[in-house]
Amino acid sequence: MFFGFDKGYKAEKLKYEEEKREIVDSINEVQKDLEICRGLFESSTDASLLEFAIYYEAALKNKYDYLLKLAKIKNISVDFTYYADLERSSNE
Repeated sequence: MFFGFDKGYKAEKLKYEEEKREIVDSINEVQKDLEICRGLFESSTDASLLEFAIYYEAALKNKYDYLLKLAKIKNISVDFTYYADLERSSNE
């Protein structure tokens, strides 16, 4: 019997599932942070805080793009509509 192979396969599958969950959780976290950042734009009148929000949003968008590319490489299905909605709202 090849019980060792079966255990190794299960361990790899669990490792992949954990990695997948971490990537999806990270994407969700960045989406929430982007929403908070949008709130900073809407509620702040301080120039320094607005400048921070601009740089923070740019960094979050770069992180979001990276995570989506990583998800694509790993064949992880995620909903890309949030980013499209974000781009539309920032162009208004």
